[in-house]
Amino acid sequence: MPSVINNIINSLQPTFVVKDFGNLNYFLGVEALRCLEEIYLTQCKYIVDLLKRSKMDNVRPCTSLMASNCHLTSTDDNPFADISLYRNIVSSIQYLAFTRLDLAFVVHKVSKFMHNPLETHWLTVKRYCATPSTQF
Repeated sequence: MPSVINNIINSLQPTFVVKDFGNLNYFLGVEALRCLEEIYLTQCKYIVDLLKRSKMDNVRPCTSLMASNCHLTSTDDNPFADISLYRNIVSSIQYLAFTRLDLAFVVHKVSKFMHNPLETHWLTVKRYCATPSTQF
């Protein structure tokens, strides 16, 4: 197997700058854990960092992400004070949705209000951050 990898690297080097960094451990927020002949991908560290950034690393978990009949609007509440925090956390959750399909509905709902988030939108984001699936 190493000879196959070396042949591929050698064939790519005339066209591209290629470096072999060895075994994959952590890349773009995804940890690769090896167990026998399998590789498990996890974003546990990414989630812990997300919870710390949103100051939610010590919250009590709630039981569900979001009710499917939840109706968020752009006019029913006060504006959220820290728009950049909202955008940062929602974007981070959006990145998690690539590997966690159960987040797609919540991300879809709260992403609609990136331009002008309200307090109720932030509460929805915080509810997501407090679910057991986010906290392992």
